[in-house]
Amino acid sequence: MLHRHGDRGARPPPCEGLSVRAWHRLFALLLAVASPVPLSARDAPPGFDGFIHRAWTSDDGVPDFVQALAQTPDGYLWLGTYEGLFRFDGVSFEAIAVAPGHPPGAIPVSAVAVTRRGQLWVGYAGGAGVE
Repeated sequence: MLHRHGDRGARPPPCEGLSVRAWHRLFALLLAVASPVPLSARDAPPGFDGFIHRAWTSDDGVPDFVQALAQTPDGYLWLGTYEGLFRFDGVSFEAIAVAPGHPPGAIPVSAVAVTRRGQLWVGYAGGAGVE
């Protein structure tokens, strides 16, 4: 015997009395059960297995205190330090003479910057700069 909704004495459909919250819970449960992919926390990011880590110290020629750092388009890293200007090529550090007549490391470098054209600008603790 079929009953129309609203008929007196008719039983309501089995899901009619569920609240919105209950519907959400039921949907989440069905989704979890029917999902072909396991629902779990995100996998941890890949490790550094394919990378090599190398640390440079003062024994390798790294200056003790780096005040400024810039990279030129040719890939060199330039370090401004109390001990002068240093260039790093990815393997070793080289002290660079920044002013004619002064040996490398004679003038502290407080700033380095690269222009849009790829030129390196060097600022000294005294305020002067060269290109």
